Amino acid sequence: KEVKLNAARTFMAVVWDNRKIIDRIPKPYVEEYINLLQQSRCYEYLELLSVLCVCTDMSMPTNQNYITQKWLVDNQNSHLVYYTELGQNIGKQPDKVYVSMDNKQTWKLLSKLAQRYATVVGPKDLENELTSRQISQAQSILATKKSLLKIDFSEEGRNSRSIDIITKQLGYLTWEEAFLCVKDESLPAQLRAKYCELITTMFVDVDDNINVLDKIELVFVYADVPKESQVKMVPGKSATTRAYFSDLREWLFNFCEQNRQMVDSDVRLNTLLTEVLKMLHYLVKFGYFSSSLDVHRLLRPLLSMLDGRNDLPTRSEVFNTEPEFNNEGDLLKEFRATKRFHCAHQETVRAKHEAMRVIDLFFSFQFNSRLEKFLAEFKFVQSQPHDKLAALLEPEYKHDDEVDAEAFNRLSTSMFSRCSYFQDLASEPEPTVEIINSFNLFRQMSAPFVESEIVKDSVDIVSILM
Repeated sequence: KEVKLNAARTFMAVVWDNRKIIDRIPKPYVEEYINLLQQSRCYEYLELLSVLCVCTDMSMPTNQNYITQKWLVDNQNSHLVYYTELGQNIGKQPDKVYVSMDNKQTWKLLSKLAQRYATVVGPKDLENELTSRQISQAQSILATKKSLLKIDFSEEGRNSRSIDIITKQLGYLTWEEAFLCVKDESLPAQLRAKYCELITTMFVDVDDNINVLDKIELVFVYADVPKESQVKMVPGKSATTRAYFSDLREWLFNFCEQNRQMVDSDVRLNTLLTEVLKMLHYLVKFGYFSSSLDVHRLLRPLLSMLDGRNDLPTRSEVFNTEPEFNNEGDLLKEFRATKRFHCAHQETVRAKHEAMRVIDLFFSFQFNSRLEKFLAEFKFVQSQPHDKLAALLEPEYKHDDEVDAEAFNRLSTSMFSRCSYFQDLASEPEPTVEIINSFNLFRQMSAPFVESEIVKDSVDIVSILM
């Protein structure tokens, strides 16, 4: 068994992100990997299959569909998956998720299974990568979590056929179950983060949602520009996410508000926060947060997360256990003055980076709104020869204080005041200045320890704030 696993790990290392090899793997070989999974029920073979589904962040739909068919559809009675189900559907406690490891013969509460996992592995090791020995000890428990994780990886890339099989045809993962688990605080944060990934992949980043905000619009068809601005950022009418968005929206508001302060040492919670912000980025990009009220409700906690002066080194209950500090105030001062810039935990950086990406979308929306309002105002004035601003369109316009004042008034009202989503925050500029200064210092001290892509993207976003 160990020889087979070592061979599988070697194979994964060879083909990882290697499109030339993956494209040449015959289908019988893939089926053999599924047979190995059936024989040993070891989650590491799921990891091997996942390598064949996504390559350099590009989906491999042919492999995805084949693995979905062979693994899930053709082997429904082969005990190749651990089933999860809502309590009300199996005569147990409602609004609780249960898991079956014996083909639906018996059911265990998922939260208790997760507690057993935490007991076997140990709380300290949950903060770090598991060693192979610890994985071996907790293998039967981890398999459930890994199975859920692999569903997400295997369906990356908007593969509607496989998603439909998993969520509807076979019902392996429903919206109700996924949303219930991501809200359940009794589950480990890492498992909640995986469910959050599943929601993003299965129910948010799907074919009927289109990107309405990711790019700044600089080119318009003049005939299509309305005489009165009708700036809209709304999802498609057929988007299935609309059915779930109301509940998801309120939970996102509450979750962001509860996590305005980031705890640097809480790697698990920051992992969950990173996945939640990734999902939020998709929802904003697809036009689900378009009202001024929604934007303001999101901006305040997001800016608070970015403000390093709000960060905490550990949970408050352990502050006084540090022997080198006399009180909680000294620990906070030391951490916020220097230690928070040393990037002890990269998940803190990733979460802040995702928050910045969401804010960047709102900057794009604000720019698009102002530009479209300007074009609408220009077209309206052009169509009204008796308008006071029509004189500005004359080839030989002569300076007129009254016309200039009217132009300034209209632009400041329609272009800026009505589209200033950051206006209420302008009265307190210090957080923005602090974000800029903190990031500049962080970039100098932490750049060697974080991905260059995160640093580059964050530099671009922070330059907007400056």
